[in-house]
Amino acid sequence: MRNPTTPILLSLALAAVLGAQDTLAEGASLAKGQSLTSRNGTYRLDVRDDGKVAVYRLAPAVALHWESPGEGFQGVGALTMREDGDLVLTDADGATRWHSATAGPRARLVLGDDGSLSVRAGTLSLWTAGAVTVRVVLPVPELRKAIADAEAARARCVIL
Repeated sequence: MRNPTTPILLSLALAAVLGAQDTLAEGASLAKGQSLTSRNGTYRLDVRDDGKVAVYRLAPAVALHWESPGEGFQGVGALTMREDGDLVLTDADGATRWHSATAGPRARLVLGDDGSLSVRAGTLSLWTAGAVTVRVVLPVPELRKAIADAEAARARCVIL
């Protein structure tokens, strides 16, 4: 009987041994079926057959983390980090189907260890997707206690 986790474990092991490619450099492209893997091997960005770009969490189980907005389409071309700093998904005819609307010198796409995607120019983040936002809602007395608590203050509690 085939173990369904074997490809995932193999992917994580290869990422650790070979060094995961987590960056799409300026002028580079990913074609259908190609991917990026986060440095920690936990997330993978795929250019899918259905015309979408998706980030999957690989461990502890495979799960969709983020996918490009809009409708999918047939005949995907490539995901390209253009030299003008715009991240672009094209169809097989080269027509733009989605883009990040970013611009910047030496821009690159980075798949983070938390599953986030970020278009960066130097240290500046121009666009981010897939980042997880956690909101904690507490009644006022508990909130005051949490703010006063040194541990909570170090965790950067934010009142929304």
